[in-house]
Amino acid sequence: MSRFTPLLKKQIGTLSSQLIIVLTSLLTIVVVTRSLGLDSFGRVGLVGSIVGTIGVILQLGMGASLNRYLSAESSAEKQDQLFTNVLIIRLLILLPVIILLTQFSNMLLELVFSRSDLGSILQIALVMLLTAEITLLFDVYFVAIGKVYIALSISTFLAITRLLMFSSWSGLSEVDYFTIMILSSFLGACISLVVFKLILGRSFRSTNLNKIYETIAIIKRMSAVSSGTKIVYAFWDQLPVLLLANHVSDAVMGQIVLALRLSERFRGIGTSLAKVNMAHLTKKLKQEGASAHAKEFKSNFSILTMLFGFVLIVTYLLSDFIIVLVGGPEFSGAGVYLIYTMTMAYLFLQINWIGSGVLYASDSIEGLARFHFITKIISLLLIIVTFERQNNPLHIFSLMCLTEALSIVYYAYRSRRASVPPMGLNVITLYTVVMITFYLVASI
Repeated sequence: MSRFTPLLKKQIGTLSSQLIIVLTSLLTIVVVTRSLGLDSFGRVGLVGSIVGTIGVILQLGMGASLNRYLSAESSAEKQDQLFTNVLIIRLLILLPVIILLTQFSNMLLELVFSRSDLGSILQIALVMLLTAEITLLFDVYFVAIGKVYIALSISTFLAITRLLMFSSWSGLSEVDYFTIMILSSFLGACISLVVFKLILGRSFRSTNLNKIYETIAIIKRMSAVSSGTKIVYAFWDQLPVLLLANHVSDAVMGQIVLALRLSERFRGIGTSLAKVNMAHLTKKLKQEGASAHAKEFKSNFSILTMLFGFVLIVTYLLSDFIIVLVGGPEFSGAGVYLIYTMTMAYLFLQINWIGSGVLYASDSIEGLARFHFITKIISLLLIIVTFERQNNPLHIFSLMCLTEALSIVYYAYRSRRASVPPMGLNVITLYTVVMITFYLVASI
């Protein structure tokens, strides 16, 4: 544990903020599930998945491109100019698409999911997408210019604000849920704007068509790979909800959505640790060399594996209890889904930890995006083709888990090529065997 301590000491502020956000989100889930009930929570989850997928597609990898470009740019004037241009481009894309989708929301739902009863909810959720995307863009800007503490402070404040709003709202409905989300994201945009102009003293720059075209060229060049990968990831993360929408009741959808949301919080904590891990180990590699880096990675990876592995085992044993504790007795059937979604989250974290701790830190990143893209595409096609025959939610989860397990094997292989000894190859092999078993059981 002593080797993990410096990492926590260096990044305790960042880690604490992330943990507060995740814990506050968990409490929000408790409030929302008990206020909405099983069926309404399922409908909210379905609409949220639709809007989330649309949002990622419309981003076109701009967030990652903006982050990379602003981080490398030292001139505040050029940073503000690029941010202004990207903000205008985002609005030019979002506004007409959202207006169009709002007008044809019932037709879209009928065409894709054979149901038009969620049209009014989807229209409100699309408005939320606009305010949320503006807030997200400011968040990317603050992180890219080195003001991470500002981005985390705003995110923490908004998470607490949402919890208080949901807790105090009487007779929460599906429309009320997205109304609160709109209000909180609009508040986030307003706070970000005040910080941008008054606290940081930054300003929006005048622009013209030539500057807009230059920015589009930059985005196109820098996001060609990331945009395609992110679109695939968007469908991947929302696949269980989107694919099952026509095959299960709102009640079953509510159980699945709750299991997914809980595992996302579990994954969020681990991802936050991975970000801290990557920054610390990259610095360790540059300052003390590969030997010190490998030693530190081994210690950190072992601690994270054991810590989150313990949480996973507890979840296996107490899955039904956890579900009832969070959502209430009517969600009790979601325990089996929680086992699968938590396993998938744990496998994802193993990939994240190996990737951030070894491959990124040692500059051995070539081919990873391509591998992710190809495996996800193959798995998506396999799941879609075989699902109609199986018509079983566990079939989807087991194939997704198997895909993540195979990715771990590939990451471990790449980490060996980077001259950093991979940790837990025996455990990784066991993961793969377990995931194959999951798939065979779910396919019976």
